[in-house]
Amino acid sequence: MRSIAFISFAAVVASASHTWAKDRPVTDQERPKIEVAVKAAGCSGGRMQFDEDKGGQFELHDTMCGGKRFELVLDRAFRVLKKKPS
Repeated sequence: MRSIAFISFAAVVASASHTWAKDRPVTDQERPKIEVAVKAAGCSGGRMQFDEDKGGQFELHDTMCGGKRFELVLDRAFRVLKKKPS
């Protein structure tokens, strides 16, 4: 019985931590700068958001690079920090 309670508690904590995330959509001023950086990395597209929790980084999900999907992370100066297969 305790294991069920613990699992339930863990699920609540995990879902609540997502709601505390400080993500926001990118602005109209940021979007073209991100698109230039993505193109310079040989990629295109992707769902964009700004993540304040990680020191202020842009995250792009499902970005296409060479026919494969990647997740990109850009800093506030629009430099690619990470390029990870998704």
